[in-house]
Amino acid sequence: MIDPTLQYCSCGYNWKPTVYQKIVMLVRGEYTKTCPRCQNHMKLVLVEHVVCIERETIDKEELWKRS
Repeated sequence: MIDPTLQYCSCGYNWKPTVYQKIVMLVRGEYTKTCPRCQNHMKLVLVEHVVCIERETIDKEELWKRS
């Protein structure tokens, strides 16, 4: 069965937005989620349901330079 509340990253990681994340989206207008698997940044907004409006992919070389 397909769950419409799940959000997906480009690497295949999925999660359900929490109530806290939805409140932040209501107050600020958007919420930036960092994928724990690939470190991509996703900007999420709440419009009757959660929608990803922008993805910022990070190269693996850039991850190595950060640490």
